[in-house]
Amino acid sequence: MKKQVLLMLLGILLSCIAQANTVVIKGTVKYVNGGPIPGAIVVVATVPTTNAPYCLRYDTTKTNPNGYFIDSLTCEVLIKKVIVSTHGCNGELLQKTLEVPASGVVEVAFIINCPPVQCRPEFTTQSPDSTSLTRYFNSKESFVAAGDSIIRHVWTFGDGTANEGNAIEVKKEYKQPGAYQVCLKIVTKNGCTNTLCKYIYIAAPPPIVCKALFTWEKIADNTASGLTYRFNSKTSVTVPQDSIIRRTWIFGDGDTLKGNEINPLHHFKQAGKYEVCLVIKTAKGCESKLCQLVVIAPPPVSCKPIVRFEHLARVNDGFPVRFFSSPASSTDYIQYRRWNFGDGSNPVDSIENPIHVYKNPGQYMACVWIKTKSGCYDSTCVLINIPPPPPTCQAYFIAEPKELSVKFNSKPSIFIPGDSIVKRLWKFGDGKILEGNQVDPTHVYEKAGQYEVCLTIVTKNGCESKLCKWVIVPPGSNTPRCQSIFVVAKRERNKVWFDSKEAKAFIAGDSIVQRRWDFGNGRTITGNVVAPVTEYPPFGGVYNVCLTIKTAKGCESKYCITIKANTSQSPYDSSRVWLVKNYPNPVQKILYAVIYSPRDNEPVEISVLDVYGIVKSSVKVMVPKGFSIQNIQTGALLPGPYILRVISKDGVQSRNFYKVP
Repeated sequence: MKKQVLLMLLGILLSCIAQANTVVIKGTVKYVNGGPIPGAIVVVATVPTTNAPYCLRYDTTKTNPNGYFIDSLTCEVLIKKVIVSTHGCNGELLQKTLEVPASGVVEVAFIINCPPVQCRPEFTTQSPDSTSLTRYFNSKESFVAAGDSIIRHVWTFGDGTANEGNAIEVKKEYKQPGAYQVCLKIVTKNGCTNTLCKYIYIAAPPPIVCKALFTWEKIADNTASGLTYRFNSKTSVTVPQDSIIRRTWIFGDGDTLKGNEINPLHHFKQAGKYEVCLVIKTAKGCESKLCQLVVIAPPPVSCKPIVRFEHLARVNDGFPVRFFSSPASSTDYIQYRRWNFGDGSNPVDSIENPIHVYKNPGQYMACVWIKTKSGCYDSTCVLINIPPPPPTCQAYFIAEPKELSVKFNSKPSIFIPGDSIVKRLWKFGDGKILEGNQVDPTHVYEKAGQYEVCLTIVTKNGCESKLCKWVIVPPGSNTPRCQSIFVVAKRERNKVWFDSKEAKAFIAGDSIVQRRWDFGNGRTITGNVVAPVTEYPPFGGVYNVCLTIKTAKGCESKYCITIKANTSQSPYDSSRVWLVKNYPNPVQKILYAVIYSPRDNEPVEISVLDVYGIVKSSVKVMVPKGFSIQNIQTGALLPGPYILRVISKDGVQSRNFYKVP
């Protein structure tokens, strides 16, 4: 069955020969006694011709369990010779150069005479990329018998250079592409010597290609002469991993621009034909030049008319405007005009300075189209703004705050002679409204703050006007500006949670910026913590807790309550001195030690030790009977773990704690 599959594969490969220059290489690798050598590495390669076009191809295959191999090589040109190689048992290169017959099938057989293997060199080859001349060789897979070791590696690279040290890995820079026979000879401590040779093939890098290309256009915002053009070389071509590093523009009018401008602007002094050239150079050394004939047309002749206008005195039927028009060139004159005033009225022809009456205020686009004696056609448009007539009435008021009461006065409101205000509507900004026609009302606000007050007036002749102003209402003499308050939100053993979210600033625009808590246990915190938590001694007690707030506008308020902390003592022996607890943990500046003593005025020694047992601080104190709290200064300690130790005549007790910055 395997033979049939191989014959079928051979038939498929042979059928390709007529369509492409393909050669099939097949054969065997066997021992002297005829036994197959499975897994033997076989390298097949073309022998390049001496003349172009060149074709350098190679491939690697392995023998099957029967010692049989088959491979193929394909080129764009006719393959005349191939090299087939494998290695003997000692790593020696076995190589045959064979002519390619007319059938395109090359057959070869290798006979291997294998004595016992004591050492066998082996190496691999790697390349950074397909076009690199650099190769990395690695011989770490070389074999030596048990108890032996390699003491020398000798590399020869096929280009006349060698490395005769004892390098397991080497890097080689080849100067040019080609086929090279690389050999590794190893010498072991026990005297075994063996050599392995392999062919490597370095392909020629692709040719460096670049092409200069550019386009041009007349820019929209031309100068008076209209001869400014923009050139663009973005379409210039380079190969991948290359880039243009220099562009030289030759504009054909004597001007040259050097550097690397991609899309330069150039102003030609006069119209004409110019040969513009671009020369590019890339980072990999490719140069290209492109020259194109650029025709610079003369600038067009403009006859755009000049339009002016003036507002005339208002008439009963609207707002009159006089228009003026004149030619742009003193050497030409306008033969024909058509006016369109932009308000939907009919166009007007042939009038040089027309007067048009606009019926309503607003903005209108008035345009004139002209024809001159020279045959030029052009147009100009101007924006006409017709403002509304001045109002015949104007609401106005003043406000005089006094604590929470504000006196308003609308007497300064304006109306034309013969008219009078018949209605005033006051909105005081706190949801309260006063209707009628009260000139100077007084309004009392419930709290201080900033309010938007609006007055709307209506006159006998139907004129209506509205004015809104912000009025600041100061607090009354008995009105608190801020209030501190808090509650106990939660208790858990000897921990208590507080909540001050109901503390307030009553002045509009004011807010609490600072809260200072005093928990009555020697701990205080500043900042602006709304809901703090604190821990009380495990033996409980009664504590006075206070919160002082301060607002952005300087108001201060203090609130205090008395709480009873729950008992949460750790187990202790009431017959001896006992270190019940230390807190807080971790600690910053002061550590509190809860110590129980069955006797009054009991001498104890309190010490702080580092993890190496070195005493960092020590103090001797007399503790009373029962529970007591001792303060230990920890601010000078470096951050890290420590041990709190208490020594009494009853013995030694200790607890761990951690110092933080």
